[in-house]
Amino acid sequence: MLHNLNRKQLISFIEFILKYPESKESRIKAELIKKELGTASDDFFDFQEDFTIVHLNKILAYILSLEVFNIQSGSMKQTLKYLMKKHFEDKMSFAELFTPTLSIQDIQDKHDNLIKELDEFQQKNTKYKRLKNMNRNSFEYNKIMDYKYFELNNNFAFECAKRKFPVLYLVELNYCSRIAENFFTHVGASFIKECINEREHFDAGIITAHCYKEVLDKLFDTIKEGKSFFNLFDRYYETEYTKLNEDEFDAHVKDFEPYYGNNPEFYDDKITRVLHTFRSPRLVNSKKWEADIRLNLALPTDQLVEYIKHVKKTLAVITTRRADGSLVDNIMPDTAADKMFTIYHKNIRSKREIRKTFGDIMFTYDCILEGINHKTIAHKLNQHREETNEKTLTEKTMLDLVSVYADIAHTLIQDMRFLNLIDYNFQLAQV
Repeated sequence: MLHNLNRKQLISFIEFILKYPESKESRIKAELIKKELGTASDDFFDFQEDFTIVHLNKILAYILSLEVFNIQSGSMKQTLKYLMKKHFEDKMSFAELFTPTLSIQDIQDKHDNLIKELDEFQQKNTKYKRLKNMNRNSFEYNKIMDYKYFELNNNFAFECAKRKFPVLYLVELNYCSRIAENFFTHVGASFIKECINEREHFDAGIITAHCYKEVLDKLFDTIKEGKSFFNLFDRYYETEYTKLNEDEFDAHVKDFEPYYGNNPEFYDDKITRVLHTFRSPRLVNSKKWEADIRLNLALPTDQLVEYIKHVKKTLAVITTRRADGSLVDNIMPDTAADKMFTIYHKNIRSKREIRKTFGDIMFTYDCILEGINHKTIAHKLNQHREETNEKTLTEKTMLDLVSVYADIAHTLIQDMRFLNLIDYNFQLAQV
């Protein structure tokens, strides 16, 4: 999966094939893509006598998900190359890595076994060269600024978790692949519909040169600018709409029997389930606190907010036992990332955009793993501030801040406190 051609080059090949499907050069480029991806060409192309057809929804699912591995660290790339080799040899499946019943202990056990095998593998191979320099203005940190406010804790937790357990990069790869494969279902259709949120079935099928040109141009421009394909979703990617299945609907209708008696026509099948599709997968610990809540979106926003607060007070309760044996219920407090960071270190500037600070923390951690010293890290962080029109700090202040970032990163990642971002009641003794 870590290839010689980058995403921009692959996209340029696809653009050429779409523009000149009857060209012999298109067939050559398609064969190069086949060789590059190491998979059967008929997964992505149909070769007619004088025509090359692109199965664009499939090939985009493959190419777009490459952004998961768009990282700088040589050590991490070496690890991921090994993990992907294990996966493609069918010695490791996505299913066993991330099932609803999987615990953080299961992930840690799987990780420990794989890393032990990796160490033995590396002893027989040339070890990677440590980087002397890293760029704060790279994709892996810039994408953090695109995270929506409602997904921050979830995505911050996953950013930390995959650095602790690199096997989770494969989970993220699979996650992005599935979303990208449905790219045209969510986004492409909206460019040709009068009512962009119609829910009828949409089949991307085999997409040829002149279909969906507008959305393709936007997508390709986004990739060339070094941005995530998620950037095109905006108001689409956050939610996935599905109808209740028959059993769920029957169970829900029973709740309304006292209101409509023997008149089932009172209620129809227009219930919609909304599944949040964050830019990062959800860790198992977050799922135990999730609730399926019915909301009437026609109600005023302030009423809906108050209702969510009421539900949280009712459901998200932590019960503890006092010394005298009596029980007391405590409402789970908010676990905002910025509040959590300031608990560890008071000199984190609270007025600064939390996504910028978190990006700096992840950058600092990655640099330290590569053996880069604090002074170089501080210089790079100040350089990035200057490039983004943010006030730079003195060398001493920035060095102090790097030390703070390093401590926080260690606490969040190595001590696994990232779990407290999504599960306030999680105790490390459980691991």
